[in-house]
Amino acid sequence: MTDIEKIKTKLKKLFALSRSSSANEAALALEMAQKLMIEHNIKRNEIGEFEVIEEDIKGNGNEKSPIYELHLITSIAKAFGCQSAYGWHKGHESESGDIWIMGWYGHTFVGLEHRVQIACFITEVLF
Repeated sequence: MTDIEKIKTKLKKLFALSRSSSANEAALALEMAQKLMIEHNIKRNEIGEFEVIEEDIKGNGNEKSPIYELHLITSIAKAFGCQSAYGWHKGHESESGDIWIMGWYGHTFVGLEHRVQIACFITEVLF
């Protein structure tokens, strides 16, 4: 295993640790990963640890989303390099299994994990 491969392996571990529930531990791991990447001129997409995910956000409309909301979602998706869609989300049982949650209309962001999470966070703040 070459030195670069060892560093990439260490970076993968640091990125996994950056998802820790402990905020201090997560921040420290992310900081260490960024320093390593800068030091060795490694870009995050070279590490190969991304996953494509989708996340839903409840919209303010019914069958049609308000125009301002569509413009906002589209702008956020474009800014963070992911795709968005609007549609019906089926209902489901709660985690405990005793409550049925009704379906709703909302937006879905699809893309690389970190980009989708940031887009959802920004959307929730702006909504």
